[in-house]
Amino acid sequence: MNHHQDKALPAGHSAGRGVSSYFHGSLLFFIVALLVVAPFAAGQEPVSPVDAVQPGPGFDYTVKKGDTLWDLSRRFVGSPTDWPWIWKHNNQIPNPHRIFPGDRIRMSPLPASVPAVPPSAEASIKPSGFQEVAAAPPSYRFPGIEAIGFIRPQPVAPAATISRLSGDKTIAGLWESIWVRPSEGTILLPGQQFVVYRALARIVDKAGKKIIGYPHYLLGIVEIAAVSGESVKAEVVRSFREMRVGDKLMPRAVPAPDAEIVLVDAPPGLAGKILRPEEDLVLLGDYSVVFINRGRRDGVAVGQRYEICDPTLDPGTGLSPAIGDLLVLRVEETTATALVTGAKREIPPGAPIISAAWEK
Repeated sequence: MNHHQDKALPAGHSAGRGVSSYFHGSLLFFIVALLVVAPFAAGQEPVSPVDAVQPGPGFDYTVKKGDTLWDLSRRFVGSPTDWPWIWKHNNQIPNPHRIFPGDRIRMSPLPASVPAVPPSAEASIKPSGFQEVAAAPPSYRFPGIEAIGFIRPQPVAPAATISRLSGDKTIAGLWESIWVRPSEGTILLPGQQFVVYRALARIVDKAGKKIIGYPHYLLGIVEIAAVSGESVKAEVVRSFREMRVGDKLMPRAVPAPDAEIVLVDAPPGLAGKILRPEEDLVLLGDYSVVFINRGRRDGVAVGQRYEICDPTLDPGTGLSPAIGDLLVLRVEETTATALVTGAKREIPPGAPIISAAWEK
């Protein structure tokens, strides 16, 4: 009689338990497969990654008619003057003054403030030899600082001129190719970057009967891609406004202007006026960029504040004539470029301005 010895199962297992595990595993696989296939059987489609909620804090907002970054910042960020924070987190917006219904904007919250430390606790955690560090000066972040134009007595001499665009296009935008013609004596090399600009008709002060200068409208930044004889190809790496054949190139400033503008007080009693808006506007409001008739030689500096006076009111009446503020963004010898903030009503070009100190 032959005796057959059964093979031993691993410790803690039995034949019945193995069958049960196999059965449960198969059942689990079937249920998971059913859940995955069921939506397709019902005619539903899986959620596209594009439609999924974006990671990180904040939310997406669809622009409606009449929206401005100033208003959206007031509604969702907490203060209208924090609008550059929204622009900083939305690289798809080339010009903060122009947003359109249907645009999608990411609303990201400002960094959380650090809780204050009670004086008693602060004293207990200071190491020996601790030196007080002066607080950073107040500042205003303006990410679009490189798009800000200026006025000069004479048009800037160009390094090159746009001679043609890609295909049959009449305007060029971001990441498109353009071809430029170097000015006499100018050598262009791959990798060089230039600001594209357009010099507008000169401004004449009719009251003083003198020439103010030529406004320069900045359109974007291009980088030289290839040079072959007289043919120079460039790529648009930043677009502020539409570029056309005939627009000019000037070297890009190195380093680029700092977007963090330190706020400083203006000389007391310095008066002037708004010459004209940078854009072709009849009336001005928040976010409007304007040129003023005071510059470096008058004591104007980047970061200064000026009040916009109501031209219909007499300051001698005791009523506050201020209808808005200006923040100086760029300074030339006899003129400056400034941003309208805190407008209380529409502002006409030519409105008088007066220097003002920042609130401490």
